[in-house]
Amino acid sequence: MQKLTDLCQHILAITGIPPENLHSFADSGHLRPTGKDLGNYRETDTSPPLAQIEIGVWEYDGVVQLNNYPGSGLALSALIVSWLAEHDDYRADLEDPEIDVEDVGDGTYNVDVAINFIEPLTVRECPNGTEGAMPYMGKWWRIMPPTITPVEKLVAMQPQKAG
Repeated sequence: MQKLTDLCQHILAITGIPPENLHSFADSGHLRPTGKDLGNYRETDTSPPLAQIEIGVWEYDGVVQLNNYPGSGLALSALIVSWLAEHDDYRADLEDPEIDVEDVGDGTYNVDVAINFIEPLTVRECPNGTEGAMPYMGKWWRIMPPTITPVEKLVAMQPQKAG
């Protein structure tokens, strides 16, 4: 639910609405196991390589409710769409957000926004089983974003002859 949390923090920071006027929750969630190997990572240059795995993905509807919103509905829509374009790499595979606006009658609006999100559930091997770790496949793991290390050099590769 990190994307929903980040979006709500962005809305609060940009619009200046009071936090008590914004409510959010995840609805209609689906967990899909994937078991995708993300390669090894090292905590330091000298530490042993440790595994990291995308154990699944969580797809859900993030619902944002704004009460007594005094601003422009178009400006709010643009704010949400621009944040999604910059922060959500999975948007191409998802439905467009839905928005409902109710005129309260005093120059403010109640706004409900439903946004479909997909968030990967990635774990990194945690050999010491420290606090917050969970058992999986006989080892201890911690839920964390993956670390992608670019290859700097290739060793022991032989060129192939054309033909």
